[in-house]
Amino acid sequence: MKLLYSCLLSFLTVTAVKAQDEPKPPVFTISFSNASPKKGDVIEVVFKAAVPNGFHMYSTHNKCDVGPMKLDILFETSGGYQLIGKPYSIGDKHVVDEVFECEVGTFDKEAEIRQKIKITGTDIRIKGSIEGQWCTETTCYNFGGLVPLTFSSTLKAAAKDISVSPEGDLPAGQ
Repeated sequence: MKLLYSCLLSFLTVTAVKAQDEPKPPVFTISFSNASPKKGDVIEVVFKAAVPNGFHMYSTHNKCDVGPMKLDILFETSGGYQLIGKPYSIGDKHVVDEVFECEVGTFDKEAEIRQKIKITGTDIRIKGSIEGQWCTETTCYNFGGLVPLTFSSTLKAAAKDISVSPEGDLPAGQ
C-alpha cells in the first residue's frame, strides 16, 4: 500500500511540475469582417491570438501525412449561418519542417485565422473550439483537446433589404 501511495505522490509531483512549465493556452479574440450584415451576406469570422516571443504556432496549412498538429477551428452546428469552405490562415509563413520533412504554416508574432460564413438568419451565435500546437525550439505544447479552448460570440443581422417599385408594389416573386 505504501508503494501505491509513493507512486501516486510521485506522479502528482511530476504532473504539477510539468504543468508549471507549460505556458497558458493562447487567448483568441473573435470579430467579424462586417459587424452589421444582412441576411444573405457572406462575411468572415476573424480569430486572432498573440504568439509569445520565442514561440511559433502552427497554422491551418499543413501538407504532412504525419507531423505537427495544425490549427483547427471546430464550429458547433447552430442556426443563423452556414460555413463556406474551411478556416484559413492569414499571414502565416510556409516552411519545410525539418523534423517531419513536410510543408507546414507557422505564425511568429500573431496568429490570424478566418472562416467565411453565409448569414441565413437574424440571430447568429457562433460557438466552437480551437485546437492547435505551439512550440519553442525544443518543446511543443498542445492547446485545446483535453482541456477545450472554446469560443462563443453573437451577431445580429438585419433582414435582407426589400426593393419596392415606385408604385409601391413588391417585385415579382415576393
